[in-house]
Amino acid sequence: MPEPEDFNCFICELDDEGGWESMMDSLRRLTLSGMVSANVHIVNDLLFLAQLMEYPYDLLRENTYLSDEARARLRSRYGIARWTVTGGLYGSSAQVRVARRALSLDLGRFGRVRFLNDRTMRLFEAFVRLWSKVADLPLLPQLFRLISRSSLEKAGAIPHVYPILKGIPGEHILKFAYFKKRGPCPAANLDPARASTGHRRERSHSFRPH
Repeated sequence: MPEPEDFNCFICELDDEGGWESMMDSLRRLTLSGMVSANVHIVNDLLFLAQLMEYPYDLLRENTYLSDEARARLRSRYGIARWTVTGGLYGSSAQVRVARRALSLDLGRFGRVRFLNDRTMRLFEAFVRLWSKVADLPLLPQLFRLISRSSLEKAGAIPHVYPILKGIPGEHILKFAYFKKRGPCPAANLDPARASTGHRRERSHSFRPH
């Protein structure tokens, strides 16, 4: 797609399972009205956790899956919601402003909605770098967590999602394929097929940044 005049990334977090169907209806209306493109990603807490950590086998306690209690503990620890919706807003500056307003009103009924553009993303990345530097100091990490309502791990994942919504591919998203593989996920050159994670290697595609 050609590069639009303006771009915003939106993130909406839903913790109330009871609002799930209504939120899906809202997303459908926003998409049909042209406010939101079809490029919307919806992940639950487990898929989000798969980007942040190794599978917590120690929490299984002889079960074959994580209990509701274990998942709740992990959500609290990493500051993530039951469901997270991310997507991009594309168009002129005026069109993006209108779309932001529509999303804030509609999706804001279900959870926290945040928007990021190139300028605020640069500021956010600087915030994450500073947080990383003081992560081992007393008090400051807790203050950063309070300010961001997030964890350092979660905050560090967001800059990897942002360029994908702009059509710029990245391999960070492949971390989910290593979630249940015992041992650390490689930092670069991720290849789930080579690592025998149980995922097939697909033919890669090249995308031109919008």
